Amino acid sequence: MNVNALAIFESVARHGNIRKASDELFVSPSAAAQRIRKLESELGCQLFERHSRGVSLTEKGKRLYKDVSAALGMLQRAVSDIQSDKNILTVSVPPSFGNKWLVPKLPEFRAMNPSVELYIIATDEIANFGNDGVDIAIRQASPPFDSQLEVVQLTQADLVIAYAPSYVDKKGQLPNNWDFRGYDQIDDGHYNWKRLSQAEPSFITGNLMTMNQTGMAIDTALAGEGFCISSRLLIERYIRHGELSVFRTLSIQSDKGFYLLNPKTKSDYHDVKKFKDWIVSAIADGTS
Repeated sequence: MNVNALAIFESVARHGNIRKASDELFVSPSAAAQRIRKLESELGCQLFERHSRGVSLTEKGKRLYKDVSAALGMLQRAVSDIQSDKNILTVSVPPSFGNKWLVPKLPEFRAMNPSVELYIIATDEIANFGNDGVDIAIRQASPPFDSQLEVVQLTQADLVIAYAPSYVDKKGQLPNNWDFRGYDQIDDGHYNWKRLSQAEPSFITGNLMTMNQTGMAIDTALAGEGFCISSRLLIERYIRHGELSVFRTLSIQSDKGFYLLNPKTKSDYHDVKKFKDWIVSAIADGTS
């Protein structure tokens, strides 16, 4: 049985609403609904009655909710007890943000805060603050967020088309305006090239290669294999070091910026405040 599916079930049951649960867990409503349907299929019974304004538990759903809620609460207490013994700050980040921005900057944070022991979780999975022991989550998301969370926007998702100079040296020249015929386009699974082609009438597509992670798309561009579309935040250090160049800053923008989220109950924790103050300052400074 998938623990994430049970966490989604617990949140949907508690809120009586799939959208509110998806906001709390940082997963799309469609993904949450799909997890619930799969759980119902695995159990062979209906857990929710669907209504126009939300959902309500069936009798079997009520029985499951009682036990799942207690079990998840027990897991959270166990995790919290272990973490309190070691004074560990648990930070959950998307893999691409972790690899491309956070890891290169961590020596700076550790030098400033040697007493803080970090546990970094790199995942695109949902962050359930009530059950998985996460103190801080950084997510590429869009408002609104759960009212129980303190939210800081770290940056807007400013998108750029980037390439390695070696790639253009190989091709001989840059594309003419929006004509990418004969050039290689690397997509990270967010379909920004498709959005660009819809927004720019003169856009002519080239050879498209799609990957399921932004970090892989950036690495492929760094290897001189084509143009990628990325949030500037993730590639700023490569631009500064001359490893990537910006072909264009895009007027189309992702509707999802980078946000730092933590439960309001942890806002006064010293280590949480130290990490938040540091990352906000580091991103505002923009150096790497």
